[in-house]
Amino acid sequence: MSSTAENEIIKRKFKSKEFFNYFFSLLLLFYIVIYPPYIFAENYINPLFRISIEFIIVLYLLLVHFLYKRLKILLLLFLIMIFIKIFFVSIAFDTFVSRANKILIFLLIYKYIEQSFETDYYLKKIYIFFVWILMFQLVIGFFIVNLMPSLFKYHLLIKDSIYPYYGNYIFGNFIYKYFGGLRVPRMCGFFTEPGILASFLGLNLVFCNSLILPKRKRRFFILMLCTSVILTFSFTGIIAIISSVIISYSIDFLRSDRALKRKILLIFFTVVVVLLLLISSSLLLRYSSINDRIMRYIAGIKLVLNMNLKTFLFGYGIGFVGDFDRGFGSGILNLVIEQGFLYFGVLIYIIKKVLKDNYRLLVYVIIINLAFDFFAWPLFWFSITIVNLAIKKQQMLGTGGISE
Repeated sequence: MSSTAENEIIKRKFKSKEFFNYFFSLLLLFYIVIYPPYIFAENYINPLFRISIEFIIVLYLLLVHFLYKRLKILLLLFLIMIFIKIFFVSIAFDTFVSRANKILIFLLIYKYIEQSFETDYYLKKIYIFFVWILMFQLVIGFFIVNLMPSLFKYHLLIKDSIYPYYGNYIFGNFIYKYFGGLRVPRMCGFFTEPGILASFLGLNLVFCNSLILPKRKRRFFILMLCTSVILTFSFTGIIAIISSVIISYSIDFLRSDRALKRKILLIFFTVVVVLLLLISSSLLLRYSSINDRIMRYIAGIKLVLNMNLKTFLFGYGIGFVGDFDRGFGSGILNLVIEQGFLYFGVLIYIIKKVLKDNYRLLVYVIIINLAFDFFAWPLFWFSITIVNLAIKKQQMLGTGGISE
C-alpha cells in the first residue's frame, strides 16, 4: 500500500473519530438540559426518555474503557455502597438508581475525557459556549423585561411551585422581587431558581483563569459573569462565591511564603469586609430567604440529632424529604437525612479522590451544596469535571482553557 493511500485512511479515521467525539459532546450537553435544574425538565420530558439517554451514555463509556485500574477501586466502592443500600434499606429504587447513574457517569467520563484530547477539547468549547449563552440570555433578557415587559407572560412551569414565573421562550424566566418599594426582576434563565443559576455561574467566575486563556476575552468573560450573577439578585449565590474565595485565600495564606502573605491578607480582609457588610445588611434579612433557610436548617438538624444507628448510616429513605415543605434548605442536609452518613461519606471521598489536590474546587462544591441539591443534577457533575480538568491541565502545562 502506498504512503498516499495510508495517509488517506488515517485522515478518514481521524475525521470519523473527530465527528464521533463532537457528537458525543453534544449528546452530553443534551443530557444535561433534559434534567433539573432546567425548569421544563420535570413537566415536559418523559422520565423514560431521560433514562434511555443516560443508559446510552453509560453503555458507551463502559465500552470505550473497561476499566482503568485506578477507576476500578472507586467503582467497586460505589457498587458495594449501592448493594448495601438496596439490601438493607427500603428505598425508592428508581430514584436511587437515577442518582447513582449520575455518579457512575461522572467517574467514567472523567477518565474518558482525561485520556482523550479530542473529547476534552470539544467538551470545553461546548461548555464555555453554553455558559456564554446563559450570560447573554440573562443580560439581554433583563433589558427586554424593562423595555418590553409585554413579551414575558405569566406562567407556572413547575408543579406546585410557590414562585410566580414570568417567561419568554427565548430569554428565559424571571421572578419579581421587592426591595422596599422597588420591584426588580430576578433573572433565572431556564433554571428553576435564580440562586441555582447564580451558584453555577459563580463556579465559572471563581475558576475563570483556567477556563479562558486570552486576557482580553477573560476580562469580558468575568464582566459578563459578574453582571449575570448580580442580575439574579441572589444573596445565596453571591455569599457562596465570596465564602469560597475567603476559604481558598485562607488556605493559600497558610501555605504561602512571607512575601505573598501581604497580598493575600489585603485581598482576604477586603472580601471579609464585603461579606460582613452583606450579611449584616438589613436588605439581606428583610428581602432574602435567609430567615426561611435558617428555620429549615434547624428542622433538618433536629432530625439528624434524633437518628438511631440505622438511620445514621443509611438515612430515612429516598423521598422522606419530599414529605416536608421544600426540604431542609440544604443539599447536603437533604442527602444525609435521606441516604445517611455512609453514602454521604463515600460520595465526598469519591469527589475528593477525583479532584485530588484541587481543594478550591472541593470547597466550592461543598459550599453550593450547603444551599442547593446539586448532587442530583448532571449539570453539577459535568461542570466540575470540565473545570477540574482545565485546572489540572493549567497546572501541568501552563494551559487549559480555550485559547481562541
